[in-house]
Amino acid sequence: MKYILHFSVIILYLFLHSCRNSEDRKMNAQVTQHCNHPAPVKRSTDSKLKIKGDRFFILDDSLVVTAQSQVQYLPKRRSLAVLDSYFSRIAFFDVQSGKQNGNIIFKKEDIPHKIDGFLITEQNSILLFNYSEKYIYTLDSKGSVTNVVTMLHKKKGGMLDGNPSPNPCNASPFHLAGDTLTFTGYLYGEHDLEPFDRRFIRGKVDLLSGDCISDIIYPNIYRETNWGGDYYRIPYTCYLEDGTSFISLPAEHMIMKVERSGKLSYVNGGPSQRICVNSMGFRKEMLKHGQRDDLILKHYQDNYSYKNIMYLSNKQRIIRILELPNTSEAGALPVTKKSKLLIFNPEFEFMDETILPEDLSTDNYFITTEGIFFLNLTNKDENKAHYTLLSFD
Repeated sequence: MKYILHFSVIILYLFLHSCRNSEDRKMNAQVTQHCNHPAPVKRSTDSKLKIKGDRFFILDDSLVVTAQSQVQYLPKRRSLAVLDSYFSRIAFFDVQSGKQNGNIIFKKEDIPHKIDGFLITEQNSILLFNYSEKYIYTLDSKGSVTNVVTMLHKKKGGMLDGNPSPNPCNASPFHLAGDTLTFTGYLYGEHDLEPFDRRFIRGKVDLLSGDCISDIIYPNIYRETNWGGDYYRIPYTCYLEDGTSFISLPAEHMIMKVERSGKLSYVNGGPSQRICVNSMGFRKEMLKHGQRDDLILKHYQDNYSYKNIMYLSNKQRIIRILELPNTSEAGALPVTKKSKLLIFNPEFEFMDETILPEDLSTDNYFITTEGIFFLNLTNKDENKAHYTLLSFD
């Protein structure tokens, strides 16, 4: 009896050990290194970005401007529009004096939903976006609602049909052409069974019907490898006057170029030196909110990642942000990473690079003919929004 019991214990141990190894094999995967091919540097005397000064915007008692605040520069009015979701309004500021010069207040009875994003068109109409229910409101210049549509129609079970969830922000704005609103966004998570050709990063919605189509998927580097399903899944976008757009993805050295016709190509978007972006060291799986968030954050902090892409039309320069690996001691995870600004000409020849001061936010910025204004996070005066100007010589 003693030998039978001893043998049973051995069998149970082997079974449990086998299950654990099977689970380890399921989770573990080889880290993939995605490295760039450095391009020659073509320097010029007008490719150096330097700090040129500061601009302060005087806020009223109810307005707070943070790194997450969405803003839009309006060239014809030379004004900065700031979304105030809490008090359901858009505040306007003269970009030279910093003084407030107007408000558009949304009526609660007309717009009962929280507003998470906005776009003011060249015709002075206003588009407001609600994230949770995917409502898009169209307002006239006085703030009266003229149209409402719901986008991304849901299937049975509440699952979205592979469409990206819009992420309107300063680094991923809406773009309107006729009645078609273009946006970029992403869905959270990773799964080994997801159809790669149905995971989109760009969508278009018809503002008359609400019908939405998605047309651009992730590049191949995202096909097999696990990027954590969050930070490395976010697309960043800018638009040119001719309708061309550029999409920057955190794990991809190349930049997506999308022409107005929809033609897609890839252009050089990496630095002049060789760098590698590493995937996570375990297989794809569904990553739910709250699960492995610490590993996902640490992976993001410890690796290179690309972020915003910006276009300065008057200088004919394209700027891409490269975030650098965290060099802090183990366990110290800052909220932000140090960043470089990579500078390209319209042919995407690499021109120069410069370190972005750590006090400047890459999430809240706007571009004028003067240069790029970044929100300065050192500001302690709640009655002012402090922006720092970076401009070419």
